[in-house]
Amino acid sequence: MVAFSDPNDLLSYEIPPDFAAANLDSRLCAETSNVTVKVARDISLAVTTFASPEAAHTQYEDDRKVLNLMINGVGADSDPPPGCIWLRARPTGN
Repeated sequence: MVAFSDPNDLLSYEIPPDFAAANLDSRLCAETSNVTVKVARDISLAVTTFASPEAAHTQYEDDRKVLNLMINGVGADSDPPPGCIWLRARPTGN
């Protein structure tokens, strides 16, 4: 389970360290990760720069780094660790 958050997103929050142990089936051997990634572009003013809080909250689906992690992961093994099971998505339709 991965939580993405932009440092400028005032509405995001991290997954608590004990969330998986308290809420998920232990046979899944679930792990949680909190990923901080800047998705909102900086806006320059004369004195400083800032990022739009709205963009920081809504532009995750437009960020290539986020999409790459969601689609490809970080190089997970093809088999689960001993004593664990993985839930695999089944194709829908035909």
